[in-house]
Amino acid sequence: MIFPSGWAILKGVKIQPVPPPQLHPSATPAAPTGATGPLDAFQRTDQTSLPDLARAARLFRPGTEQLWTSQRDGYFTPPSTAPDGTVLAGHSDRHFYGIDPQTGATRWTCPTDSLLETPPAVGRDGRLYATGRDRFLYILAPTGAPLRRIEIGLSTARPTVDAEGRVFVATVAGQVKALDPEGELIWEFQQPGRHERGYGVSPVPGPDGTLFCVSEGGIVTALDPVSGQSRWSNKPGFGVTCAGVASPDGHFLVPGEDGTLHCLDGATGAKAWSVMLDGPLSCSPVLSEGRVWALPLGGQLTCLRTSDGGVEWTAEMGGTIREDSPVLGPEGLLFANDEEKSDLVALDASTGHERWRLHLEGTPGPGTLSPDGSVLYLKVGSKGLAAVPTRTLAQRVQDPGPSTRGPEIRQGESHVEIGGGRLPRRSRG
Repeated sequence: MIFPSGWAILKGVKIQPVPPPQLHPSATPAAPTGATGPLDAFQRTDQTSLPDLARAARLFRPGTEQLWTSQRDGYFTPPSTAPDGTVLAGHSDRHFYGIDPQTGATRWTCPTDSLLETPPAVGRDGRLYATGRDRFLYILAPTGAPLRRIEIGLSTARPTVDAEGRVFVATVAGQVKALDPEGELIWEFQQPGRHERGYGVSPVPGPDGTLFCVSEGGIVTALDPVSGQSRWSNKPGFGVTCAGVASPDGHFLVPGEDGTLHCLDGATGAKAWSVMLDGPLSCSPVLSEGRVWALPLGGQLTCLRTSDGGVEWTAEMGGTIREDSPVLGPEGLLFANDEEKSDLVALDASTGHERWRLHLEGTPGPGTLSPDGSVLYLKVGSKGLAAVPTRTLAQRVQDPGPSTRGPEIRQGESHVEIGGGRLPRRSRG
C-alpha cells in the first residue's frame, strides 16, 4: 500500500522500492573547497531565497574555510553525517533534510507523516534509518529517496547500526528489535517485568558486539547481537536520562539520573567503579584512549580515567539546560558548549586548557564532526544549523597556555572580532 507521502508500509512482505524523488530544485553539485561562482548556492540566495529554508547565509573569515548557517521556522534535530559528508537532520516540519556540507544548501528533502526528534542513523551501505512519533521506522536511500516504512512501535531514540549492518530499535514499551539492512525482523527482546519502564535511549554496541540496552528505570541489559538472548542484567543505581558508552577494554559506562556515572564490567555486569558528577547527564559521555568526558547539567565539564574513575580535570561551562555531549575533534581538541554565553569552546582534551571560543548567534546545541574531522556541524538555537571549521581555527588561534583564556571570536554585522582586533567581513557578492 502506497501512502500519499510516497512511503510503502510493509508488514513482513517485500515489494519493489518506491521510485526516488527528484532532487530538490535548490540542490547543486558540491563545489570544491574555496570555489565561487555559479556553483555557489549562497550567492543565489542573495537574489532568490531557497524554497525550503527561511534563511541561509554564509560567513567568511580571511584565511579560513567558510562557515555557514541555515535556519528554518520550527526546529531541527541534532545533525549527523553520511559517509559522503552530507549533513543529515530531521525537522519539525516532518521532513528529513540532506544538506550540502560545503555550502549549507539543501541537496534533498524527504517527507514523512511524523514529528521527528532524532537524526537518521547511517547503515553500512549508506542507507538511512530513522524513527518518528508515528510508531514507524523509516528507511531511506543515500539519496534521500524513501524505501520502506515499517511499523516498529513507538520509539523516541535514534536507531543503532552495528558493524555487521544490523539495525536495532528500542521502544518505550520495553522492546528491542533487531532488523537486517532491508528492514526484515531478525529477533525481538521484551524486557521482563510488567511494571518496568521501557527504553528511551539508543542501544549501544560494545567492542565484541554485545548490545547494551538501558531502560528508563535504570536496568542495564546485555544482549547477544545475533540471537537477542540476555547475557546479564543489572540495575547499578537510579533511572537514566541518556545512553551510556562502551569502552574498548570491554566496560560499559552508564550515567544515573542522580548524577552518578557507573562503570560496569561488560562481560558480567559487575560494577567496577562509580563517581558522582556535578549533576545528571542529559547526553552521553564521550570516551577515547583511557579517558571519558562528561558534561552534566551543573555545567562542570569533567574528564575522568576509565581505569578507576579518577578525575583528571574539570572546566566550568555556563548554562544548565543541556542536550549536547562534548565532541572529540582533531589535533587533541574537545568541543563543548557554553550555553550561558552562546559560545562554542575548544579545549585541550588532555589538560582542559581553553584554546579558543566562537560566539554564535544562538545557543549552541548538539554537534557532530564531518568524516574527515575538519568541520563541526551543530544546532544553533532551536531553528538553525551551523558549520564551524575546526582545523583552520585551531591553526590560526594559538594555544594561550594553562592560565590564559583564549582569544574570543565574535561575529558582527560587517566585521569579525578576534580578541581585541577587528577583521572586515568579506562580502557575499
